[in-house]
Amino acid sequence: MDNEASEIKRLYDVFKKERNRANLTNIINFNIRYLFSFKEYLISKHTSSTNMNTYIECMNYFLNKYLILEMKFDLFNGIDSLNDFFSFHFVHKYANGTVQRLKDFITSIKNFYKFMFEKGNINKETYEYLQFLLKEEKDNWINKMKDYEK
Repeated sequence: MDNEASEIKRLYDVFKKERNRANLTNIINFNIRYLFSFKEYLISKHTSSTNMNTYIECMNYFLNKYLILEMKFDLFNGIDSLNDFFSFHFVHKYANGTVQRLKDFITSIKNFYKFMFEKGNINKETYEYLQFLLKEEKDNWINKMKDYEK
């Protein structure tokens, strides 16, 4: 994990300085490696193809659109951005935002970071923080989306 975390940090640092397509492509390719591993994990868990496709699509957006746009977090510490993502970005900037789609994202993120924990890519404290955050904030995020849909 340390080598991988160092590599993505380096990629983000280079991208912040140089902001060119090659740097962006390197970050996206790094994230895609994890999405492929996540897909293999979902297959091993006998996840339905419908759910698997939803999880991969949601995580691709979260990792390769949102986290890159914000340039504050990478896939290892993306959990730290969830409140902003669900409270603001998803409600105001995500084109297909609905309550159901928000729930899809929550489930996708929960499954992705469970995979990251089981593979040793995030530590127990980080995973427990994710579980706490989802439990405590899920209803708030859903209510914000419901208010916005009105």
